[in-house]
Amino acid sequence: MKTLLSVVTAALSLLLCSPVATAEATSAKPPGPTLGIEEAIRIAKEVVRKQSVNLADSYIDSTRFDRGHDGDRRKFWLVTWLRNEYANDLPIKGGQTYVHIYMDGTGAVSYGE
Repeated sequence: MKTLLSVVTAALSLLLCSPVATAEATSAKPPGPTLGIEEAIRIAKEVVRKQSVNLADSYIDSTRFDRGHDGDRRKFWLVTWLRNEYANDLPIKGGQTYVHIYMDGTGAVSYGE
């Protein structure tokens, strides 16, 4: 009985301390962004400049970290510009410019309605 207990204990210690188990744990991707928010905003400004997007009288309203919901599960920063235009003291609907900045530094521009 003592021999069986010794064998089980030795097997468990080898399994828990094996390099395979620790290698898998260290190679896991971090859950958060790998690109900082400041860098994402800088890249977003470059993207809109290179694509000649007119952001006259606009301001950055928000920047948030997200993940795709439609099959593309890549992580990205969403930088949103709003037009600084009002009608009857209410913001005009539409006119948003969205820039998705992916963790590899690429970006895509889309527009609100």
